[in-house]
Amino acid sequence: MGISLKQAYEQGSLRIAFYCVRPGCSHVGKVEIADAIKRWGADRALNEIRARCSRCDSSEFVSVRGEPPGRTGKRGRRG
Repeated sequence: MGISLKQAYEQGSLRIAFYCVRPGCSHVGKVEIADAIKRWGADRALNEIRARCSRCDSSEFVSVRGEPPGRTGKRGRRG
């Protein structure tokens, strides 16, 4: 069993991302983790979530992962 939605949330994920790795597609879809927990339950493992790519309609090439929060602040040169 893989990481659950609850564990992903506890590790800081705010969303789950659906990555289509089918050659020629590379589409990414995202769902707020709170909505995912409401839909599938907190104990559902990410690798048990069945997903279909909304661009190419593939269900065989979709990878589901927790998405950590983005970094805040400015990137670039130091003073």
